[in-house]
Amino acid sequence: MRLCEADAAAVESLHAELSSLGLADATSARALARARLAAGRPREAAAALAPLLAAPRLAAPTARLAEAVAAACAAAGLAEEAAALCSAPPLPPLEAEEEASLSATLRPAGLEEAPPRLERTLAVLKPDAVKAGLEAEITSWITQQAFEIVDIRRITLSEERARQWLQVSWGTSAGDMERRFFQEMARFYASGEIVALLLQREGAIQAWRELLGPGDPSVARKHAPATARAMWGTNKQANAAHGADSERAAQREIEFMFGEGCAVADPKLSHDSTLSDDPSPKTRVERSW
Repeated sequence: MRLCEADAAAVESLHAELSSLGLADATSARALARARLAAGRPREAAAALAPLLAAPRLAAPTARLAEAVAAACAAAGLAEEAAALCSAPPLPPLEAEEEASLSATLRPAGLEEAPPRLERTLAVLKPDAVKAGLEAEITSWITQQAFEIVDIRRITLSEERARQWLQVSWGTSAGDMERRFFQEMARFYASGEIVALLLQREGAIQAWRELLGPGDPSVARKHAPATARAMWGTNKQANAAHGADSERAAQREIEFMFGEGCAVADPKLSHDSTLSDDPSPKTRVERSW
């Protein structure tokens, strides 16, 4: 899914203003590169990253974004730009971790797709993204994709609560708790703070799944470079963010994180709904849960 030109232009304008004030930094440069990449302008995305590539050691978000932009440049036949990005200092090798595979819900052939409705879904920023200080960067990017962030909850899960979360999000039975990757993932979710986001927009569930990208960030950077996991993910486990894969899953997960009464397709939601005057929801902090 691409940013519209108006959104990309807004990011360009903000970056130019920050530059004129001497306030532009790596975060704003990455935001500019992502906006250009999402708008289908890989050459300009590479140009936005160029000043950051002179560093002897790249920050992980910069290195991963450079890889995604390089892939897009190569696909567009921009060999020189791709080569320049590929010459950036590499990240150290990372161990691949297993993640539960989520089955895609396929629409029966021959049926017309219903128009998107206003709905809600759950996004979770995983411990790797929060520890890396990427929360503001990712949530800003999410709002650029036409999502309203209805509520935010910062949580530190106990390992037991993390296991309960995985049973809810994966829909697994108690027997699956003995599987190695289940226990590893539970420990991962309990390893640091997570951020739960209650998102709202038309077709929110499918839209967020598409914006997440493939579960393996290396695959995402090759095939879907403008997605969240391509830009911020490290490996199959530490892949930056989670999203519900169906309406039923979204309902379970929203209730787990935000309590009962938060419906996916809330009868009170309509196309006439207006956003709050304050687009920044109150953040609830849970130190342990």
